Amino acid sequence: MFSFVSSTLRSVRARKSKRDSATRQAAWRRPGFEDMENRYSPSSLFSDFAVLDEFGVFQMAGGQLSITNPQTEIGGDTGLGPHAVQNASDGQIDGKFVVDLTANNNHSNNLRIAGGTVYRNLQTAENYAEDAASRIGRMTATQTFNSINNSMTINATQTINVISVNQIQLDGSSTLTLHGSANAYFFINVSGKYSMTGTSAIHLTGGVSTTHVIFNITGTGEQVAFTGQSVGVGTYLAPNRDISVSGATVNGVLIGGENHQIAITSGAHVQVNTPHFAAPSWL
Repeated sequence: MFSFVSSTLRSVRARKSKRDSATRQAAWRRPGFEDMENRYSPSSLFSDFAVLDEFGVFQMAGGQLSITNPQTEIGGDTGLGPHAVQNASDGQIDGKFVVDLTANNNHSNNLRIAGGTVYRNLQTAENYAEDAASRIGRMTATQTFNSINNSMTINATQTINVISVNQIQLDGSSTLTLHGSANAYFFINVSGKYSMTGTSAIHLTGGVSTTHVIFNITGTGEQVAFTGQSVGVGTYLAPNRDISVSGATVNGVLIGGENHQIAITSGAHVQVNTPHFAAPSWL
């Protein structure tokens, strides 16, 4: 009898465990994630950006950070990653200049640093930048385009919009408009060239926030370039590319340049009065 009761209890507990597990999985899912595997959950990206959101610009490991022209301005904290090299002449950092303990910050310059220079280990930020780029790059695309060379609008089709595009080249007065509600997120994976020239711009309409837009420039290739009076918007992840902002404006964040260079020159403005990427509100 005791053996029968014990067996019955084990069976009941097993069925309850399965129901609880199914309930937890159902509770985890939210609109926009129906077709994504668990390893793409933005809860992991939330952890990544909890660290990365400190920076307006983060020069990744082994690269070189160049800042020139007295009118050049970085609105937030600026990070110089492990074994990276500072090669600035002048300009302004409105926040702190956070330098990894292994980085080279010896180059003499006339940078104006409002928050002072702080030295600490930035390997964690380096790891999270690599992880964020990798996770976003593996997301399943909800819309795919070959090239974006002229003005166009991409409409949100759900809460989490993952856009795959071979190249974005906005010249002259071309605009790329991202349209959606205030709850819409755009994760844009670009495998090839990304450049903005002239007065080209990224526009957000319908309530989309700068804090909900990420351009993930994947793999190696041409530098990510903003020139003229162009205006980029959102967070730009480019771990394996050079990034150049020459006279242009980026209303967002630059993260990248591992063993490459981030150059902010000719009176460019980056992350001035611009909030950081925000994780989905339901997390």
